[in-house]
Amino acid sequence: MNWLAHFVLSPSDDRARLGGWLADVLTPSEAASVSDPRVLAGIRLHREIDRLTDAHPAVLGSRSRLPQGVRRYAGIVLDVAWDHFLSLRFRERVGRDLGGFVEEVHAGLLRQRPNLSAEVAAVVDRLVAESWLTCYRDADGYELTLRRIANRLSPRARAGFSPEAARRHLEAEHDRLAPAFERLWPDLVALAATEGVVLPMVPRD
Repeated sequence: MNWLAHFVLSPSDDRARLGGWLADVLTPSEAASVSDPRVLAGIRLHREIDRLTDAHPAVLGSRSRLPQGVRRYAGIVLDVAWDHFLSLRFRERVGRDLGGFVEEVHAGLLRQRPNLSAEVAAVVDRLVAESWLTCYRDADGYELTLRRIANRLSPRARAGFSPEAARRHLEAEHDRLAPAFERLWPDLVALAATEGVVLPMVPRD
């Protein structure tokens, strides 16, 4: 799951949502220094979501279909793909419009901004200004998101990562990836429910 799904699956309080996001932004040593219990709860839930996702049969099957040159980055490519499918039927899955939800997330992050390091605050500023969380819905936005992620990779990893090839795979395999997400999402909703997150349970296709 990429950032949009993690925000959706998080409890709605600002600090838990922040933790669910920081789990992807902080280094392990930085995360280990977090003491706020709600931020820590968000970090823990993020990791549980990632573990469930990575081991899910629908994800493993989708990973096996990736082209050899893309498979090395399967986690990144598929996580962004799942946010793409979440965006396509967002109101049905979340019970509200994508735009209104993203505005709420932005407001919460900005309220927490004074508690962040300058480096992390700068990422928040860009996320909000460029509305990163609304970019997943079409293939152009999918590729753009992958390009942003590539900028955070090491030079060596970035040299081997092709957002264009990932986009071509999404477009070619869209009709196979969509049912995989339909199998994955209800299990993630059930996991989030253990933390008090209530989302519509969309029937499995």
